[in-house]
Amino acid sequence: MVESCLEEWNIEGIFTLKVNNASSNDVAISYLKEATNRWKGTVLGNEFVHVRCCAHILNLIMTDGLKHHNKSIDRVHHAVRYVKNYPNRLQTFKRCVEKVKIESKAILCLDVTTRWNSTYKMLENAKKFEHAFKQMEYEDLEYILHFRGGDYGRRPPNEDDWETCRRFVKFLKLFYNATKRFSSSLYVTSNAFFDEIYMIKRKIDLFSRSEDHFLYSMAKTMKEKFDKYWGERGGFIKEEKCAFNVAKVITYHVQHVLERLYEHYNSTHSSYVSIQSASEISRMEGVGVDVDDDDDDDDDDRDRFIASQ
Repeated sequence: MVESCLEEWNIEGIFTLKVNNASSNDVAISYLKEATNRWKGTVLGNEFVHVRCCAHILNLIMTDGLKHHNKSIDRVHHAVRYVKNYPNRLQTFKRCVEKVKIESKAILCLDVTTRWNSTYKMLENAKKFEHAFKQMEYEDLEYILHFRGGDYGRRPPNEDDWETCRRFVKFLKLFYNATKRFSSSLYVTSNAFFDEIYMIKRKIDLFSRSEDHFLYSMAKTMKEKFDKYWGERGGFIKEEKCAFNVAKVITYHVQHVLERLYEHYNSTHSSYVSIQSASEISRMEGVGVDVDDDDDDDDDDRDRFIASQ
């Protein structure tokens, strides 16, 4: 279908095609590379056609990481669920918010097991109401009983639980912001790729040395998934320890490719590649600009000059 559409639209070549990481896409891309390899607009033998969606890979990394349950996060989840389950509980919670004078306009939301970013939003909003949840323990006896009857620590979240959630939210925020940037459609995103991925790698490495068993286990799992796509096995970011080595990675993976691309376009479109001075272009277009050394030109003259350009 992609081949048919390209032919229908008179597109004679493609540079890249971004897809998620499904095995069926590997087959489709292999066919497309072979089918379009001799097309007029083919770039470097379709070497760079297959691009895996960064946002999708981040989602896979986070989904694997969140398989490790943490009692602190579970307690916050059940605290939010308790409040949202019934309107009368929500009204009690709102009274608690007013009593402890919280002015946040955030809205409590529950996470969804199939969407890791919903866990981020749940914790990000819930932590703003920490003191309101604490007040619920005095305002609503059923709130305490709700936890005693469950298998999530037998108590509501305390200060240590909220502190764990705050640290976790900082970690998730890095992925959340990167996913938003990669998923944007109104501006170029490829130039942000290396910085975002490198910062995520550094954060995963940091948490993989954490004394917190939950953060350590989660980061270890995420590191394995990260390395599969972007680590040494993935051929993108190796175990670099200093800025000099990172610069070497950039030089090899970016400069080398750009040079090859330049040579390709230079040989393919040589008739369009000619460097001319500004004066030559001005003479060809019949445009002349007089430069006055007097610094006292008035605003009207300046405005007319700008408008004429």
